[in-house]
Amino acid sequence: MINLQKKIEILLVEDDEKDIFFIEKSLNESRIRFNLEKGNTLKKALSVLKTKTFDIILLDLTLPDSKGIDTVNDIITKSSNIPVVVLTGTDDTKTILDAASKGVEDYLLKNNIRPDILSKTIYYSIERKKNELELLNYKSRLEEIVSERTEDLKKANTHLVKNLDYTEKLVEFGKKINNSLKMDNIIKTVKEMIKEVLYADNCSVFLFDNEKDSLTLLLHNYSKWEKKDDKNYNNKNGIMRDCIENKKPIMITEFSKSKYAVPEKRKKYKNDAAICIPLFAEKQILGVMNLSNIDAGFLTEENFAKINTIAQHLSLAMKNSLLHEKVKMQSIVDELTQLYNRRYLYTVLENEINREKRFNQGLSILMLDIDYFKKINDENGHASGDKVLKKLSDTIKKNIRKIDTAGRYGGEEFVIILPFTNEAGAKIVAERIRKNIEDDVFISQKGNEIKITVSIGISRYHKNESADSFIDRSDTAMYDAKKKGRNQLVFVD
Repeated sequence: MINLQKKIEILLVEDDEKDIFFIEKSLNESRIRFNLEKGNTLKKALSVLKTKTFDIILLDLTLPDSKGIDTVNDIITKSSNIPVVVLTGTDDTKTILDAASKGVEDYLLKNNIRPDILSKTIYYSIERKKNELELLNYKSRLEEIVSERTEDLKKANTHLVKNLDYTEKLVEFGKKINNSLKMDNIIKTVKEMIKEVLYADNCSVFLFDNEKDSLTLLLHNYSKWEKKDDKNYNNKNGIMRDCIENKKPIMITEFSKSKYAVPEKRKKYKNDAAICIPLFAEKQILGVMNLSNIDAGFLTEENFAKINTIAQHLSLAMKNSLLHEKVKMQSIVDELTQLYNRRYLYTVLENEINREKRFNQGLSILMLDIDYFKKINDENGHASGDKVLKKLSDTIKKNIRKIDTAGRYGGEEFVIILPFTNEAGAKIVAERIRKNIEDDVFISQKGNEIKITVSIGISRYHKNESADSFIDRSDTAMYDAKKKGRNQLVFVD
C-alpha cells in the first residue's frame, strides 16, 4: 500500500502554461502530499530523470521537441520503473491504446482533470506499477531458483535418489511447474506427475485465504471425491488446520487410527500413511498439500526431503501465479467498482463485433448513467458517492448473464455489452436493472438513505459499424433519456 504521509515526487512534462496552472491547482486541491518538478520539453525531462528519482510522471504527448507515441517511447525507455500517466487533449482511442501497449499506466483528459480523479489516478498508477515490478522480480528470482535447484538436483543425483529416471522426472516437474504463470497449467502438471514424483497414490492441494481464514480446494486426483462443504474443509480440529497453525509438516503412519480420522467415513486404504505439508512462499502461507495412501516404509528422512523440495517448487509456482493474476486483473478492472475498465471494454466489444459480423445473432449495448450524481457527491460526500458506485455495480452484475460484459466507462457512466441479444431482449435487461436500482436504498457514510435512479441508452449493432459509432449511439440515446425526464430507457435504432 502507498504511504499517504510520504510526499509523492511528481515530474510534470508539459509546455502549456495554462495546462500547467490547472494541473498544479488540481494537485493542490487534492489530498496528495507532493513535490512537483516541471519540464517543458522532452530534452529537459530526460535530463531531470538522470539526476532525480520520481514516483510518477505526468506526460503531455505533444511537446515542442517531440510528439505522440515517440514521446511515450523516449520517456519509458529512460524510466521503465516509473509509472507514466498520459495527459491528452482529445479522447483518441487509437492513441490511448498505442500508449497503453508501450507501458503507460493510465491517461487523463486535460479538460476533465478534477482533484479527486487526479489523486486516484496517481495512487492507482503507482500501486499498479509497484505490483508489475514485484511480478518481474518474482519471475527473475524464480528463474534463478529453478536454475539453482535443477543444478542441485543433478549434483545430488547419486545420494538423493536411487535411479536416474526419478531424478529426470523430478527435474522435469520443477521446470514445468516453475515456468508456468497459469494456475491451470500448475494443476495439470501436479496431477500428471503425482505418482511419479510424490510416491503417493492420492494427493489434494488447498489454497488458504488469510483474510477469510478459510481453505478452498485447488486440486485432487481421487477417482471418487466426496463433495464436502466449507465446514468440513475448515474444521478447526482437522489436520490441515494444525499444519497451518504450527507451520510444520505432519506425518502419520496409520491415519485411520489418528485423531484426525472420522471412523464412520474413513476408508481403510491399503497403505494407511499420510502427510500434510504447509505451502510457504517468503513466510506467507499459501495452502497445504495432502498426500495419502503411502507405504509407511517410504516415510524416511531422505524421501521426505524429496517431497519437501517438490512442495517448495509448488509453493513458488503458486505464489508467482497468484501475483501474475493479481497484476493482470488490475490492468483490466476498475479499482473502485471491480467492473472492467474502459480499455478492456473496447477489447471485448471489438471481439463481439467480429463475432456478430460472422453469425449475425444480435448484439446490443446499454449505456447507463446515474441521475444527479454530482448532487449525491455534493450533499453526501465523495465517500458516499463511491459507496453508491460500488453497490450499483453489484446490482448490474446480479442482473446480467455470464456471457454479458459490464464495465465502468468513466465517472458515473457504465456500459453493458449484450451478445446474442436483440432490441426486445436488451430492453428487458435494461428495465430490470433500472427497476432494481430505483427500488434499492443506498446508505451514505453518515447513515442517511439515498435513493438513486439511472438513465439508460440502448442500441443494437449495425452492419459494418465501428465500436466508437456503436457506443456513441448508445450515449446519444442515454442523453435523450435524461432530456425526457431521467429514470427511463431510450432505444435508438
